[in-house]
Amino acid sequence: MKRCLLTIGGLDVLGGGGIGTDMKTMEHYGFFSLSVISLVAGIEQGEFVFHEMDIATFEMQLATIAQNFQNRLAGIKIGLLANPEQIKAVYQFCQPFIGKIPIVIDPVLAFKETLQQANQDYLAALQPLLAIATILTPNLPEACLLLDEKIPDDLDSVQNLAQRLQARFQCAVYLKVGARLSGNQAVDFLALDDVVHVLQAPKIKQATINGAGCCLSSALCGALAQNHSLLGASQEAKKYVYQAIQSGFFVTEESGNVWPQIKGN
Repeated sequence: MKRCLLTIGGLDVLGGGGIGTDMKTMEHYGFFSLSVISLVAGIEQGEFVFHEMDIATFEMQLATIAQNFQNRLAGIKIGLLANPEQIKAVYQFCQPFIGKIPIVIDPVLAFKETLQQANQDYLAALQPLLAIATILTPNLPEACLLLDEKIPDDLDSVQNLAQRLQARFQCAVYLKVGARLSGNQAVDFLALDDVVHVLQAPKIKQATINGAGCCLSSALCGALAQNHSLLGASQEAKKYVYQAIQSGFFVTEESGNVWPQIKGN
């Protein structure tokens, strides 16, 4: 029987980031995709809003996966979690899988305009979860939030940031930098075993980038579940998200979503 990949994160009803993109990507890698929804993101009165899943419903979803698929999971991808209670529930859920299957964590730090204390509480709850990851995939602002630093703007400083994240959490770190640095290459960094690998591809002048981070972390999960090495899986994921941007779907005339392609399509 086919094995499964699980994504835990938010649902974007516009089809950009979140579990919709995750599940398409996971199916590309030949796995049956399962999901646990932390929140729903949509538009109300012209504003982008989040509706959090209550903790009882969230824990019910996790329990359903554990009861029916625990022995068939080949990998777990964790994205946006709504609050510290959800983070703690995911941490407990993941305990039987540590060291057995890849756990890819994309630490989406979408803080609301709330008290600074709330943000600090969220980060504090997140620390134990990040420490059990096989690999972390923060973007540059998220990496700086995790280390409480300002965003660097030169290549050497960004590379050093990836190394320090690896040392902090004792796991591989795929630092998503993309088009933020100057030059014609979209550059990412993989900190692995005290070595930083540079992954790059030509910058794409196309606005279908919503969900690119989710696509990359899910591709990493799929490739690792296929027994690729961390370096090989990272190279594969970089290539795959590049193709997903190229084949993207425009939601408006100005912007749109990545479109992960399933094999055979």
